[in-house]
Amino acid sequence: AIWQACTSKRNSHLAIEAGVIPFLCARLADHHDDTLSIACAGALTQLGRLDEAVPVIRENDGIKTIVSIFERSSSNVPLNTVLAGVLASCAREKESVIQIRMYGGLRPLASFLSASNPELLTKSTEAVALCAKSARCVRELMANNAIGPLANLLTNSDEDVAVNAAVALANCAENDLSAAGGIRSSGGVQTLLKHLRSTYA
Repeated sequence: AIWQACTSKRNSHLAIEAGVIPFLCARLADHHDDTLSIACAGALTQLGRLDEAVPVIRENDGIKTIVSIFERSSSNVPLNTVLAGVLASCAREKESVIQIRMYGGLRPLASFLSASNPELLTKSTEAVALCAKSARCVRELMANNAIGPLANLLTNSDEDVAVNAAVALANCAENDLSAAGGIRSSGGVQTLLKHLRSTYA
């Protein structure tokens, strides 16, 4: 019910003021029921669209909890999709990116880049693109072999996924010069050029 109610920004503001986020984070941490976890994470994703929600999620161990759930639900695509969506919302904030890296969230996000589910790819590439604004995150993404899958996603992917992958690669190259070599060897440069030519032809 909270997830559905939070689809409107007005209700989201009211929910934040009412202290719903600490409740959702606590339920997410306490329960091992995937259906309930999906509902809590879905509501947090909706609330995370608002800037004031992100610090509250972070301060209530939401990011730490999500990473721990990734570790026990690696094959649960619906759950991983909504959880990656929460991280994508939180990754707009520098402090949250630090927590995503610190708690080990980049490793599962990098693994999701080889998924076949378009929604999971959309959410995970969005989160990775935002995290790649940090040089330390770029080094960790490279250590988790994220460059090759990102380059592969530039072709034969949904438009949102391809755009997110392109942004992620651009951020990687901008924040760590050694990433450029990996992008080049993975064929990412040639694919990006093809996209640009087709877009501006």
